[in-house]
Amino acid sequence: MKRYNQLLNESSFPIAENQKILIVDDSAMVLKILYDMLKNEYVVIQAKSGEEALQLAVREIPDLILLDVIMKDMDGYQVCKVFKSDPLTKNIPIIFVSGLNEQNDEKKGLELGAIDYITKPFSEPIVKIRIKNHLELKAYRDFLEQISSLDGLTGIYNRRYFNTYYLREWERAIRERTPISLIIIDIDRFKEYNDNLGHLAGDECLKKISGSIGNSLFRKNDIACRLGGEEFICVLPNTDLPDAVCIAERIAADIEKLNIPHEYSDVKPIITVSMGVGTIIPIENYSYIEFLNMTDRLLYHAKKSGRNKIQAKYIVLHNKK
Repeated sequence: MKRYNQLLNESSFPIAENQKILIVDDSAMVLKILYDMLKNEYVVIQAKSGEEALQLAVREIPDLILLDVIMKDMDGYQVCKVFKSDPLTKNIPIIFVSGLNEQNDEKKGLELGAIDYITKPFSEPIVKIRIKNHLELKAYRDFLEQISSLDGLTGIYNRRYFNTYYLREWERAIRERTPISLIIIDIDRFKEYNDNLGHLAGDECLKKISGSIGNSLFRKNDIACRLGGEEFICVLPNTDLPDAVCIAERIAADIEKLNIPHEYSDVKPIITVSMGVGTIIPIENYSYIEFLNMTDRLLYHAKKSGRNKIQAKYIVLHNKK
């Protein structure tokens, strides 16, 4: 909840520092001109071809892309189409950079989803002002996106953000051939808690539990989300099963340390949780939804076997020949 309130405070919206710009051009001279122009204000990365740009953009997720139109392997229009069709890059603003000065060329670029069109030779002050304005808009959109990604009651990420983040990390795990783990958490006998103590007490319990789960995650890429009701989920990129189980055990122990009384539970006289933990190194012909469902089935088995338990499994996949 603290994070939610901080974001709602207008003073918590500074323009982001270290904004990242990807420059794409097959001319070394143009790359140097733009790099020298922007290096003192932004983090600047460079790509000398469309293919290299596609790889860098997915890995680095820049805040803005300056994209040359005329290139040898793939032209800028083709590269832009790929960017706009990929969930990981579709929202990155693109400014086309070109020596072409025809109205139809500019129209084509804007129709493909670019936000601006800069022609060569450059006017440095104009280029810098346009980039500054677009990055300010991007920072504000990111701020609004972050607000909409938080659960209003608990202040941690909501299901909408989980769907986006999980898919992004799933695709990254496929590319990098690294494991990804999920922990699905359910509060034991929460209905009985709510029915007997009332929804206000239930809401306070959810806030304490969500805060504890968030505090149990130490790495910056590990996130906790509220799926709905009394169910939470953690996404743990690049995490194998033993480490995921250790994190789950820490979450369970930290929640028990809260010592929230629950006299209506047949598990313990305090709030406890059941968890399903799944780990996988995903491949392209296996669905991220199926892995989520598999982890949910592990949670179901943890609850059926007495609650206050952790059920864990590592899924081994083999590429089809």
